[in-house]
Order: sequence, then C-alpha cells, then structure tokens
Amino acid sequence: MKKPIKLKPGDYKTWYNKGIALKNTGRWAEAIAAFDKAIASKTDYDQAWQNRGITLSDLGRFEEAIASYDMALKLQPGNREAWYYRGVALKNLGRLEDAIASFDNAIVLKANYYQAWNNRGVALKSLGRLEDAIACFDKAIESNSKYHQAWNNRGLILNEWGRFEEALTCFDKAIEFNPSDHKAWYNRGVTLGHLGREKEELASLDTALSIQPDYYLAWYNRGRLLENLGRLEESLASYDKAIELKFDYYQAWESRGYVLGSLGRHKEEIACYDKVLQVQPNYHIVWNNRGIALMYLARFDEAIASYDKAIALEPNYYPVWYSKASCYALQGNVELAIKSLQEAIKLNREKCIEAAKTDSYFGGIRKDERFQALLQN
Repeated sequence: MKKPIKLKPGDYKTWYNKGIALKNTGRWAEAIAAFDKAIASKTDYDQAWQNRGITLSDLGRFEEAIASYDMALKLQPGNREAWYYRGVALKNLGRLEDAIASFDNAIVLKANYYQAWNNRGVALKSLGRLEDAIACFDKAIESNSKYHQAWNNRGLILNEWGRFEEALTCFDKAIEFNPSDHKAWYNRGVTLGHLGREKEELASLDTALSIQPDYYLAWYNRGRLLENLGRLEESLASYDKAIELKFDYYQAWESRGYVLGSLGRHKEEIACYDKVLQVQPNYHIVWNNRGIALMYLARFDEAIASYDKAIALEPNYYPVWYSKASCYALQGNVELAIKSLQEAIKLNREKCIEAAKTDSYFGGIRKDERFQALLQN
C-alpha cells in the first residue's frame, strides 16, 4: 500500500495542485484550505489567488472571491481570467456596471474572449440596454460560432422584441451546438408558443424536462399550455410539479387556483389564492379572483371583503367593481349592485354594459327600472 504523500509547508506548487484537484471534485472548502497553504508559502502566487477566488465563487461567497481576484490582479494586472471571473462575481452580486468594467478589461487583453463578451451582454441586458447586449452576443458568436450560451441569450432579446422567428433560429442554433441545453429547449418552447405552434411547444418543453426534470419554469409553462388547450387535469398535474419543486412560486399557485375554479373545485381554489397572498399580499387580481370563488360558494360577506381589499389596492381595476356588483345582485341588493356597477362602467363603459346585459349574475335584478336605466345611459 502506498503511503499518503506528506506535503511540506513550503511546497507551494504541490499545495496549489492539490487545491486544483480538490476544486475539480467539488471539495471546495478543502480546496480553499490548500490554496491558503500555497499562498502562505508564496504570497505573490497570483494563480493561487485566482483559483481561490473561483472556488469561493463556487460556494457563493462572492465578496471574498472578489477580494482574492483583486489580490491576483494586484500581482498580475494582465491576468485576463482574473478580470473575467471578477466580472462574473460582480454580476452575481448585482454590481452590473462594475462587472462590465471588469469584462472590458478582460476583452482589452483578449479581443476574442467570447465568454467575457457573453457575460458583458448578460449584464447589459439586466440593465435594460438591449441593443448593446445583443451586440455583445454577436461578438461572442463571431469569436466562437458554436458558443451555445450566446445563441441562447441572443434569442432571449429577440423574443423581447417580438422577433419570434429570428429568436427560434437562435435557440435552434444553441440546441445544435449543445443538444442537452435544457434552457434552450425551454426558450424554444416559449417562442413556439408565441408563434401559436402549440404541439411543437409542448414537445420542446417535454424535451427540456427530460434533460432537467426539476426545472420548475418548464413545468409551469407546460401547465399554462395544457390549460390553454383545455386539458385541465393534465395542466393541474404540471402546476403541482412546479409547486413541488418551488413551493413559494406564487404564479403556479395562482394558475392552479384558476384551473381548480374552472373545474368547480372552489374551496381548493381559495386555498391556492391564500397561498399566493401569503407571498404577494398586495396582488389585487388574486383578491378579486378569491372573491369570485367565495361568491360561487355563496359566502357573500367574505367575497365582498375580498373585493374591498382589491379595490383598496387598485381602485381603477374595473373587473373587481363588476365582480362586487355581481355579488350584490345575487343577494338582491339592487342599490349596492347598481352603485358598484356604476363604478365599473366609469372605468370601462363598453365592456361592462355589454357584459351586464346578458350576465346571469344580474338575472334577479334585470327587470328593475334602475338597472335598465343604468344600461341605457
């Protein structure tokens, strides 16, 4: 049996190599300790400082990582990788302008540094500078035409601009160069949805999930697609999966509630909206939808309370005034029904009058002269 190698305190290269090996196997805390040993033996070892920073970034300790990159750059200002990784850490901290400056320094040192161009574009996109961002993705692709991440990011911007066919081409390129890129498959699916190609959209989302089964966004969008197709039970199963993976994803709870309402399962619907409101208590649309579900259960006082909450949050949201009018009409309270309907009509006259003419909620008060007069004014 071979005896383990005993490392001498001053053997900085051996400590450095050990750190690299530990980092590559995901043993990050041990790797940092090894880099510390290398630095203790040779304080001006810029590569050790750099890889210490990379490892700290892997642990999400970005501030400490930046301090290590700064030491590496103090020793070797021309270390383009240290500038690049420093930029990535700054981007992860949301310090986007500083990140762009670091990427710029990396690009000055290596004009075709496609990873730096790509991440510079990501930072610019986060700042809303889409034209500048897409120019960076183009530079990345010019430097490496097979760099799937840049193709994917370019497609995202084209989607934002509504240029869906061009976006689809970008996602297809990303998939061509990396068929296991689940995000590209997901984005391809979303884009196909914008183009109304629902069958292909579902196939792309399913492919994304076959690659990355715990990708909650794909489950959520799959649920939305199936809901739009009227496949409500399947839609519900997809929303359930999204929630299982990310319990506080309120959009999935909201959509799940809406589907349950469509299935007539109003008690469960209300429970979903309550989950949403735990996370987003000022979400006026959900307060309105909660009121509608309560109204279906003839829990009128609770429904009115929900409508009032929505109105307090957004008084110009006409659907809630219409819902409140409907609730009072079901109770035969003509005066309050008309008062709420007047508010709804002020905000959207055409839609509210047209709906109220045939809406069954107003069946009990339709012959009332006051109601007739309101619709005719």
